[in-house]
Amino acid sequence: AHFKSKDNLFAALVSDKLQVFNETYQDLSKMNIRSANDVMRVFEASYGSIETLIHYIYSEKEVFKLILESSDGSSFAGFVDDLIDEECSNTMKFLEGSRRFIKHPENISYRIIRIGSAMVINYALDAFLNGVSEDDNIRETKLASDFCIAGYRKIFGI
Repeated sequence: AHFKSKDNLFAALVSDKLQVFNETYQDLSKMNIRSANDVMRVFEASYGSIETLIHYIYSEKEVFKLILESSDGSSFAGFVDDLIDEECSNTMKFLEGSRRFIKHPENISYRIIRIGSAMVINYALDAFLNGVSEDDNIRETKLASDFCIAGYRKIFGI
């Protein structure tokens, strides 16, 4: 097949795989919150979704290596930033809907959420690219996630 552009080539190779990835990620913010414990439960459950995505990345190694290493000049070049922004947007919607259970809602900040999201997502992707085993990536990304959850608990007063 002949492709008119790098973008067309990338779209043909990775679009279907990314659609599954994006659908999984978008489902993270749909939980019913009735208490501060539920807020923490959602933060903790969100790691389970990240673990699922790590499994998916490793099952589609070639696609994700292509996106992460060779997407410059295509519409996929901003994949990591777009992923972090999606996570931040979902988390902000979740936190805004959970304000009544948060002691310090004034501390809800897109920039603060972005620090945690970027740390966890960048760690998982960097570990993947640097040949860290899937099991070690899951374990270490969980540690990064636990670090962020502890910070959120403290700054939001949950």
